[in-house]
Order: sequence, then structure tokens, then C-alpha cells
Amino acid sequence: MSAPTVPAHQPAPAPAPGPPSPAPAVVVMAVSLALVVVLVVPLACGSAAYLTYQHPALEAPLTIAMTMVMAIAAVVAAVAAVVALLRRR
Repeated sequence: MSAPTVPAHQPAPAPAPGPPSPAPAVVVMAVSLALVVVLVVPLACGSAAYLTYQHPALEAPLTIAMTMVMAIAAVVAAVAAVVALLRRR
């Protein structure tokens, strides 16, 4: 009887060329953001429209408040994008 032969270690095949797949955290963040945009924004706008219809005096304060919220959200998104770009380097 002869000793069994052990196959030589072979390196893993090289990954296919192309862009890397997104990390799971990025996918979760993208899905969460999509849900917020699709569900929360229309509900907030609809609520504001209903309030201004029922109480016309609230039109100016609600418009100012929603504009400020959108401006703050835009600034936070811009800062998050800059941080993501800087961390990628």
C-alpha cells in the first residue's frame, strides 16, 4: 500500500474585474433612505397641506418650518457625502 497523496494548495481565483460590490451597510442605508423618502416625506407634506387647509393662518409658519428642515437635511447630506469621500481615500 502506498501513502495517499495530498493535493497541493491552490490559490483562490482572482476576483472578476469590475466595480466592487457595495458593503451590506451601504445597502441597508440606501434602502432606509429610500423608505424615508417614499413614506415620510409625502406624509409630512400631506399633513402640512391638510393643516394649512384647515387653518390658513398656519401657512406661513409651516412653510418656514418645512423650508428650514429641508435646508438642514441638505446640509447634513452634504456633510455626510464629504465625510464619505474623505474616508474613502
